[in-house]
Amino acid sequence: MQQEQPNNNQDLVSDSVSSETTSSETPSSETISTSETTSTSETTSTSETISTSETISTSETTHTLETTSTSEITHTLETTPKQKTQSAGLRTRIKTMHDGGQHFNDNSKHSEDRLTSVIQGKIIPHARARIAELGGTLTFLKQISLYDVMEIFAQHTGEEIENCPENKKVFMKPDGGIIIARIGDKSYPILLTEDKLQGTNDERRAQGLARQATGNAIERAAKNIRGAEMLFGGLPVFPYVLFASGCDLHSSETISKRLEMMNYGVKNNYVEISPSTSVEAKATMVAEMVSRINITKRFGGRCVASMFVKAHKWDEMEHGASVWTPAEIEAVCMRVIDMAIDNIPK
Repeated sequence: MQQEQPNNNQDLVSDSVSSETTSSETPSSETISTSETTSTSETTSTSETISTSETISTSETTHTLETTSTSEITHTLETTPKQKTQSAGLRTRIKTMHDGGQHFNDNSKHSEDRLTSVIQGKIIPHARARIAELGGTLTFLKQISLYDVMEIFAQHTGEEIENCPENKKVFMKPDGGIIIARIGDKSYPILLTEDKLQGTNDERRAQGLARQATGNAIERAAKNIRGAEMLFGGLPVFPYVLFASGCDLHSSETISKRLEMMNYGVKNNYVEISPSTSVEAKATMVAEMVSRINITKRFGGRCVASMFVKAHKWDEMEHGASVWTPAEIEAVCMRVIDMAIDNIPK
């Protein structure tokens, strides 16, 4: 059998690049990508200066964030008991963003770019430090082949798998990438994130166009959830996170219920905003949502995804009004990745 040629375009950031954790083959046939959206949305500019402090408590740690701009955040991990001020820090940060001229409907960057920026600038450095304490290294992948997913799955099941070279040509490419901890001779994926923006009727209204039927792009996340089930086979938790936003996901529509249909009926972590929703109220809703995060496998070991849905009504607010902010993304991902690392077998 002819050997596949190395893929020189493979996206990989690693403490020590290992052939056991990344495919070296060219994706010449099919790419499974979940970066589709039903509309092109842009998000908040990072050029405006902010000065604030945020404290977001979890059951194990308190994360203190001191911010000079939305692109430069200093993250300090303090090992302290859970605070009663679970929502105070996030509420303060969101209010400061609002007062400084940054709003939820600013459209200077794509929502996926926000997720990528937070993952690479905040979550990876924090996770790398924690994994180093366990004697391991961190690998960040922007994509992973079906072949490598099955190899990782086999490490933890101990069963024979039917893997083949063709699987090296099929890829899963989540929007926020995959963070993997390498400890000893095993790989433990500890976070996979996606970002989906759905709905254009708010934009059409602003352009004087007629309303159209809601889309179904959000359903395409189902294929990656299934692939992630294999990927996280070695942990008792399922650190898969989907950030969804847009007018199609408002409670007056049924689209968000389709996420629950593909997720064992578990209710989404849902935040609804309107023109009358105050900045403080938004922050409180998000902070309470973070405190309820549960990534433990349930229903007899089944993988339940963490679905975070934020929505506005199509005829009440502008396009992009309900996108997830960097502070909110960071709060969720810090909570999830800490839980995942705490559950790596010792």
